[in-house]
Amino acid sequence: MPTWLQLFHTAGFAPHASCITDKNIIAQHITGDLMIALAYFVIPVLLFRLARGAQFAFSFLFFWFALFITLCGLTHVMAVVVLYYPLYVLEGWIKLLTGIVSLIVLGKLLALLAFVRPIDFHNIMLLREVTLVKAAIREHNIGKAVKLRKLIMDLSDYADKIDMEIG
Repeated sequence: MPTWLQLFHTAGFAPHASCITDKNIIAQHITGDLMIALAYFVIPVLLFRLARGAQFAFSFLFFWFALFITLCGLTHVMAVVVLYYPLYVLEGWIKLLTGIVSLIVLGKLLALLAFVRPIDFHNIMLLREVTLVKAAIREHNIGKAVKLRKLIMDLSDYADKIDMEIG
């Protein structure tokens, strides 16, 4: 038998559904896996539309995320298939490929962390505050500038409290 045909080898295997007597459990698995697969197949399309229409510094990651997510969806489709057809060799290869791509995505994200500084929300808020206050001063509206500064300081205090609660 040619190597690629071995992917469809079923001799000696039983489909998963042959072990499950409750049809509601089978329906639950089918419905859940197909809903997950549908989302996993649509998300990459949306990612590509998003990446195509904008200039992101790390848009190369969209391909890898899309491939990873699509393969995850395929594993859920295979979970439905093996309920009735024991294509476990094919399912295993799809899972292995999904695992390899998952580790590639993980490696790319870890490498990216070395180059990207975490977002400093406090500095962003400060920059926004300075911009708003300068605009109010340019408009000769000192009262507005003072109110904006107080509002932003209150928001900053609130953000600090949330940071302390989260940990």
